[in-house]
Amino acid sequence: MENRANQRKFTRVPIGYRVKVMAEEKTLVCPSAVNISMNGILVRTPERLPLGTACHVIIFLLEDGSETKILAWGTVVRDNAEGLAIRFTQIHGKDGPERLRNLVLFRCPDPEQAKHEFERFVRQAV
Repeated sequence: MENRANQRKFTRVPIGYRVKVMAEEKTLVCPSAVNISMNGILVRTPERLPLGTACHVIIFLLEDGSETKILAWGTVVRDNAEGLAIRFTQIHGKDGPERLRNLVLFRCPDPEQAKHEFERFVRQAV
């Protein structure tokens, strides 16, 4: 049986950015995310949200001394000792998808593979 990493459609890369997860019943502030992909994010937090919870995700990026954000809608898909996994359902803003793509490509050990994953994802979404 393949391991989880080989079953994933998108490369995950480690990040240390601050993340805010807002659901109807509560807001979680995560000082540092574990990893991110084109498809979702894993955050480590002592607080939990039930599986299937719809949420708004804000990723605070600090680049060149100024803070920018990636805004997304998502759904909680996993909750375990590793953290809380959220699958993105929509990336907001005109620059949001491109900002996410660049974040993953910049940190990816194989940027060419991540670029192909993104292109495949965009073709399937059309």
